[in-house]
Amino acid sequence: DAGMRVFSWRNLPEIYRLWASGRPVTWAEHHQWFRRVLESPVHLLWIVAIPVDEVFNAAGSCYLIGIVHLDFEDPPAAWVSIYLTPGHTGKGYGPDAIRQACAQGFARWPEMSQASALIRGDNLPSIKSFRKAGFQFPNEIPYWCGASLYRKDVTSAVAGRQNEDGT
Repeated sequence: DAGMRVFSWRNLPEIYRLWASGRPVTWAEHHQWFRRVLESPVHLLWIVAIPVDEVFNAAGSCYLIGIVHLDFEDPPAAWVSIYLTPGHTGKGYGPDAIRQACAQGFARWPEMSQASALIRGDNLPSIKSFRKAGFQFPNEIPYWCGASLYRKDVTSAVAGRQNEDGT
């Protein structure tokens, strides 16, 4: 079941230590959140999947590696959150998932003018992923940092995956 899989991922120490609460969530907390997200027209949630052949060199299926979520409860910005399971960061999956989620959010909600993220300053994989996805950060990264991608900039950010050197 997807809810149980997302719950188990969310409670991995490598993931929860980087969230605002810094702690695992209970099943009751997760179940309430997951149900609300799935039933709400102002939330979009995707399971991030990669082809099995990228992991096991076998074609025909997908390997599930995390989630990306858009929260549009506070227009005109949608809040973006993402996590990937250990071993799947730094490979371009995060920026791709963020770009695709933002593109779908901009398409679904015409009044959405920006996608925003609030990231811990010590969460370097997320900072790198959001930068590669086209998000703009302030000059200095404090303990918590905000990043935004604006509708007018989404065409170039979604156009394609950047290489490690930013090209």
